[in-house]
Amino acid sequence: MSQKLKTILVLLLFSATLRLVLLDKIPTGITNDELHYVLNSKAVFYRFSDMSHRWSPLSLTTIPNEASAELNFLLFAPIIGPLPTNLLTARLPSIILSTLSVLLSSILAFRLFKKPLLAALVGFVAATNPWNIFLGRTAFDPQVASFFYLLTLYCLVTFSGKKIVLAAIPSLFAFHTYIGTKVVFIPFVLIASFFSWKIINRQKYTSHYLLFILISFAFVAHYIVNLRTQSAGTRLSELSTPFSRQITAQVETEIPLTIKTPLTKIFVNRYTFWTTNFINKYLINFSPQVLVTQGDSTYLISLWKMGYIYYLDLLFIILGLVFLFKHYRKVAILLASLVLLSPIPEAIRSDTVPAYAFHSSFQYPFLQLIVGAGFFFFLQSRIPKFFKYLTVLIYLINILLFINLYFFRYPIYQSEGFNFSRRLASRFIELELQKDREVFVITNEPGTHLRSFLFYTNGYQQSNYDQIANIYRQPTLERIDFGRLHLTIHQEDVLDKPNATIIVESSSSSINFLERRQLSIHRPDGFVQMYRIYSPTSCSSAQPSIPSEFHLSDLDVENQTENDFCQKFIKAII
Repeated sequence: MSQKLKTILVLLLFSATLRLVLLDKIPTGITNDELHYVLNSKAVFYRFSDMSHRWSPLSLTTIPNEASAELNFLLFAPIIGPLPTNLLTARLPSIILSTLSVLLSSILAFRLFKKPLLAALVGFVAATNPWNIFLGRTAFDPQVASFFYLLTLYCLVTFSGKKIVLAAIPSLFAFHTYIGTKVVFIPFVLIASFFSWKIINRQKYTSHYLLFILISFAFVAHYIVNLRTQSAGTRLSELSTPFSRQITAQVETEIPLTIKTPLTKIFVNRYTFWTTNFINKYLINFSPQVLVTQGDSTYLISLWKMGYIYYLDLLFIILGLVFLFKHYRKVAILLASLVLLSPIPEAIRSDTVPAYAFHSSFQYPFLQLIVGAGFFFFLQSRIPKFFKYLTVLIYLINILLFINLYFFRYPIYQSEGFNFSRRLASRFIELELQKDREVFVITNEPGTHLRSFLFYTNGYQQSNYDQIANIYRQPTLERIDFGRLHLTIHQEDVLDKPNATIIVESSSSSINFLERRQLSIHRPDGFVQMYRIYSPTSCSSAQPSIPSEFHLSDLDVENQTENDFCQKFIKAII
């Protein structure tokens, strides 16, 4: 076996292990967006449509009433479709693409630099990168698009002649697998094409590059033409312009707080405020707080105690840029240009809570190439071996700290990031239905709650496709009746149900049946009540307090016995 093949196999095995281990337990639940992708992928497998049976996966449009990517369902369906739904199978497509992206980063590095050690280091950095591991273990879409952007670049710098046009295939998927990076698609196509055409001396293939660019432009034109008629058009309201209500309100607030001078209209207006907001959000993306110490401010995709790269990566980014500008200047300009594109999607959003992990996801594959180059430069320098060994040891310790944080702390202190309480509620509903109980759930999101229940109980099957399609074709989902399970936003629906189990999402209703037996579902810390349960037949062993000590086996909720589940997660209200 050749050394190159051994390196590839080791990278694949190492990357896959970090992404697969404990995936049936961590993350501890599944989010609304992930449910959307997973269950609609099964729908594509069942009937080549979505859950409401109103859409074709070949239309290059979004599912009605769902402003998301277009082609993920077609990609995921062959893997997710035939398998039962659980936390492991839901993330398998992402695991595969995330693992392949590690290998692709290494191969691309070898293609650009012709140095096996540098390519191996890029692979190692990509395999252990916190952002790569975190997103790779979810069913979100940014890492899907990242893989295809990388593949498009690889095709452009590798193919020659007519094969160049084949880069349009991964380009198609890059554009249609994540809505958040669509805005940087055309700049990416132009930058990557120019680099390949000019820098790698492919001027004789000008017509092929132009054809590739025209095809890529056609993807964007088709999207823009259809934007107003599909659900993705609703996302236009998220974009910030000088005429947005947010900017107008900001100007109206600041003008009375400004001493009026001839310069007031020049410096205090909607254009200066929009520009300032854009620059601030753009630069924050590169702050140590976002990249290293904390991550962004979202509840979902941030560890809050660590960012998306390691501390030493900052050093290696600097060393990598120095090394590249000295020895591979044109590649350095390419990578730096692509990284500088990445904050634009977040910078033009009006949302005051930035989600850099998603909307700036474009940067991470290219940052990892720079970090790998800096790592190589450091190891090849004349620094004493002791400091090299010490640096490598510190890097490995950083990886272990991340692993400990992600696998053994994050699942408890940030359990609601992945709706863990909804998973517990689904398990309790299943227990009640097994006892032939009628169950009513008061929730603000009946449609999403049903999706969660179907996911955790493997209840979405080809046999009930039509039944569920009829449910999701309703103009509103204020009440859903699914057998003996009823989900509603109206508390009056349960007032005359003395023999039914009633589950109330704490944020949805203040209704209280004091005369009935009561249980509750709390967050794992035991302090915040997520659901109140009235008249249950299950969990007679529940105690007034729940244990505070957790083990990995406790996260295997669906396979726990009723007694173990109730003692660990259900609290008796006396």
